[in-house]
Amino acid sequence: MTRPLVVLAAFVTALAAVPSASAGEAPTVAYARCADSPPQRDVSAARERFGPLTFLGNWAGYAEWRNMEWLRDDRDGTNYAKNPMYARRGTVATLSVAPAYRAAADFVYGRGPNGSHARSDIVRIRACPHRNSFYSGGLVVTRPTCVRIDVRERGSRRVHRKMVSINMGANCPAR
Repeated sequence: MTRPLVVLAAFVTALAAVPSASAGEAPTVAYARCADSPPQRDVSAARERFGPLTFLGNWAGYAEWRNMEWLRDDRDGTNYAKNPMYARRGTVATLSVAPAYRAAADFVYGRGPNGSHARSDIVRIRACPHRNSFYSGGLVVTRPTCVRIDVRERGSRRVHRKMVSINMGANCPAR
């Protein structure tokens, strides 16, 4: 065998020994589409802009979540950090929990394949074409944690990133 073929054979053998990235669990995806419901009245003074999205609350309010354990759901041991959002009219975007944080948190903004609310790692957002779209939801966590959320608007290379502290105070990394 010539030297290039030996090197190629060694590379293929080594590659087969490494587990592929897709061997892990695939992320769960939910869909948040334009609905026929009327737009909600925006009454929050703590709005937080995040790329093409605007959260109605401020994620920083969950950094010191003093009654977190008291509000835990006894059925499945989760806490719901509610933070509804708006998407600008015509927005097509993806909101995701960064892969390193998916074991700690899920979104509950979108709907699953059967149309019911779904816990997911990724939410595909398609806002109404002629008006802002409102999405009720937030994060579900099982313990105090840091969660990085990312949003990317279709047609843009920019990824907006935000580290959210859920009862971790200022102990979360900046991004």
